[in-house]
Amino acid sequence: MKSCSASAKNSWMELAANIKPNYFVTIAFNLPIKRCFSNTISAERFYRAQLKKIIGRLDKKLVGKNYLKECRKQFRCEGLAIPEHIASNGHYHILLRYTRCDLESFKKALSIVLNGLHMDFVTYDVQLIDDLKPLERYCFKEYNSSLHNDISTRFIILSEFHSTL
Repeated sequence: MKSCSASAKNSWMELAANIKPNYFVTIAFNLPIKRCFSNTISAERFYRAQLKKIIGRLDKKLVGKNYLKECRKQFRCEGLAIPEHIASNGHYHILLRYTRCDLESFKKALSIVLNGLHMDFVTYDVQLIDDLKPLERYCFKEYNSSLHNDISTRFIILSEFHSTL
């Protein structure tokens, strides 16, 4: 397996910069992998499905009940979700943009969404992004090794959830 090339990392960080994220969110799925899933692929599919539910509910909570309408799309979330440690302590680092809420409103909405979805196995951390550059090393730390040979199949561009909610 190849390690993540510098050009691939640069491309992903350029995409993140174009999104102009204002929140750095870590969502951890605190589930015992070996007892809950038959393999890592099953775990990753489950995490992805849960993340899709979370993002959809956040859009509904923060943008309003008409969040699917064309005129509201500009206010929906945009971001890049980077999976990490799927085989052990699965979590996503998310570079996320919501333009119409402050940090406290976002944290409150995320808490309400997770409670409403009965996701008591999920923990999270939310921070404002002042400068995206220092997050590059942190977000790509797992991809600096030879653990993954194709990061493009693992990263999630959150807008891909928009048309399928």
